[in-house]
Amino acid sequence: MVMTADEFRDVPAVVELEQEYRNTYQLLDTAVSYLRGLLDQFDSYYKSRREENAFISQEVRAKDWDSVLLKLWRELKNKRPEQVERKDVRKAYKNIHDLAGGRIEVSYLDKVFERAGVLKRYFAEQDFNIDLKRQGIEDHNYLEDDNQGYRAFHLFVEGSVENSESKKKTLFLRFRSVVPSSMSGRS
Repeated sequence: MVMTADEFRDVPAVVELEQEYRNTYQLLDTAVSYLRGLLDQFDSYYKSRREENAFISQEVRAKDWDSVLLKLWRELKNKRPEQVERKDVRKAYKNIHDLAGGRIEVSYLDKVFERAGVLKRYFAEQDFNIDLKRQGIEDHNYLEDDNQGYRAFHLFVEGSVENSESKKKTLFLRFRSVVPSSMSGRS
């Protein structure tokens, strides 16, 4: 029997984590503002050298609690509520690497790899680390049966962010360079 999302929401370890996450969210929001500024600077830098924008569009966000809860529930839904322990919730939470991140849209597949290379160098100059375990970029195909959708290439970077209260947190930021399916054929 699969535990419902409502049952999962009321598990004591989940309630505890929700409060902690709500306290952390302010720091994530600071990270997103910082990230947005870095991407705007990168786009200006890129445009000044290449006479074109680096991206069609960009969006950055901190994951809201409902989204985090859904990811946790998907991981732990096959347990009964009384079987879900704090360590289970913490382990599932630790595996969510995109609490703050962004989506960058480019027009063609060859642009993804070119922009990713420049972006990786730019983030290295800003004291972010590229997640070398993932070899830089992961390819995910989110095409629907009718060929609608997109391909996404995930680039993971890691960096520390400090908020106005001098709280510091290391964050993994996931960038999704998106190529609409109608444009993914060009390479």
